[in-house]
Amino acid sequence: WAAASQFRFQAQLFEASDVRWDAMSKGMDDILEKYPDQWNINNFAFLSCLAEDKDKTRKLMAMIEGPPIQAAWLDDLYHYEHCKKWISQERIGGRIPFQTQN
Repeated sequence: WAAASQFRFQAQLFEASDVRWDAMSKGMDDILEKYPDQWNINNFAFLSCLAEDKDKTRKLMAMIEGPPIQAAWLDDLYHYEHCKKWISQERIGGRIPFQTQN
């Protein structure tokens, strides 16, 4: 799903596909248990943010070491900064308006 998000659906993965967040989230946990590398952490933080799972996004973003991996954020660190700002807000709910770059 990470590849599908980046190459086909971009920031509309959850609106334009049949992906189920609960199954994806569990799969991400399983992968991170075995392969907790920065590429997976960055990708899964982005997907968690897209899914509007604030707690998981916050947890994963706290695991990012060093600068974020730009390719994991649709080659645009705007998405990283946007998610970072979103998880710091106290207000719960509301859509996350992602910009897709052409």
